[in-house]
Amino acid sequence: MWPRRPASSPTERARVCAQRHFPRCAVHSEETASVYATLEELNRKPLPFDDLDTALIELVPRLASASGDLDSLDAIERQMAVGTELDQSDLATVALGEVVQESVAKPLLGEAWGHSRWDPRTIWLRSVRGIVNERVRYRGGCSCGEASSNNCS
Repeated sequence: MWPRRPASSPTERARVCAQRHFPRCAVHSEETASVYATLEELNRKPLPFDDLDTALIELVPRLASASGDLDSLDAIERQMAVGTELDQSDLATVALGEVVQESVAKPLLGEAWGHSRWDPRTIWLRSVRGIVNERVRYRGGCSCGEASSNNCS
């Protein structure tokens, strides 16, 4: 028997992950694929995980460290602008961290972003399953009932 060929495109990897974890629930499958694709985009490379209970901080540590890639030109420019506006570098660093946390939480939560009561600062501690379930809840739930059993709010 030949070894299984790994999924080649981000879309295919997202679909494979979603079908592996939620083969009988279309809503969970769609939301898992969306979260997976967003995580790969944020990570800028394929994700080496198969456990939906993995915390986000373990999947994209590059983003989580110092609340983002502070070496990028965009991040430096934002920090300088906030620092100039506030004239306090500590506040600028805190504000930049909050912007990065929101810029990660917003695409991961998708449509649920406007409804969720999650504090963006907690996004790093959330599991992929928790993020998927939060999205499913705000879509109106599903038939498998998994989202209602997640007590991570």
